[in-house]
Amino acid sequence: MFITKAVCWPNKSTLYFPSFQAIAKRLRSFSSSGSYPKYPAPYFNTGGDNTLPDATLSQVFPQDHRFPMPGLLGPLYERADNEVVPRKRLDIFSCVLPAERHSMILRQAITHDKMFEIHEEVATSQNENCPVELKAIDCPKILCKDLQSLFPDRDLINGDLVVMTLTHKTENDMSSWSGEVDEEREMMNEKFITSAHEICHSLKEAGYWADFIDPSSGIPYFGPRTNSTLFETDERYRYFGFEIEDLGCCNVIRHTIWNMNVFVGCIFTSAPLNHPVLQSLLVIPSKA
Repeated sequence: MFITKAVCWPNKSTLYFPSFQAIAKRLRSFSSSGSYPKYPAPYFNTGGDNTLPDATLSQVFPQDHRFPMPGLLGPLYERADNEVVPRKRLDIFSCVLPAERHSMILRQAITHDKMFEIHEEVATSQNENCPVELKAIDCPKILCKDLQSLFPDRDLINGDLVVMTLTHKTENDMSSWSGEVDEEREMMNEKFITSAHEICHSLKEAGYWADFIDPSSGIPYFGPRTNSTLFETDERYRYFGFEIEDLGCCNVIRHTIWNMNVFVGCIFTSAPLNHPVLQSLLVIPSKA
């Protein structure tokens, strides 16, 4: 299997695969190995060091505040043996100054723009061997509350919730209807359900909850029946990086690169984005 390149920025990762089944196979092989190697998590480098001084290596934060001076010396109090002064960190080390915070925000904005440009360059360079895009993001809390009705047996607001969208480039424009479009959609739907079932099974074996949306019905595949739906033309897909366009007669989903020639599936899991079980998918492998 060959994967060209990954794009990672805070709380979001994107990779390209040759098929839905390739994603399921890779996660299944990782789960069956029985070991979880510690892959590096996607991170954002602000260009500065925000770590605090080690309290065990400095007299700035002495181990016993009754004896704050070098050599564990301190003033003699009548209750020095019993009184413990609560530890208090100095603001000069624990607080970020306004100017530093402003600089961090600017660096974050610039880096995000650069990563978006890289994402476009990578996506446009995809060949026919990698027509499937896997995107994993930390679900925004504001959306978790809105999705709660989809999974009434789960607490989505508290804890981790990662959304994985699997986008397959199609030969036909999915904004119109024809016999060819209907046939290709049915084929994509069958392939996605088979692969999503395997992916969720692998995540559950790792000890996490996972479920996916049946594209044909818009409801969770494993969860209890509910009146709430999430079709791929739902406005909430904007949170996942897609555009939803109103054509008058219907809504259609648009990919940033492949436009309307796409089939989109969605998987939800409680596994954190930086956990090895997900990093097995999101870390770039070597060519095989």
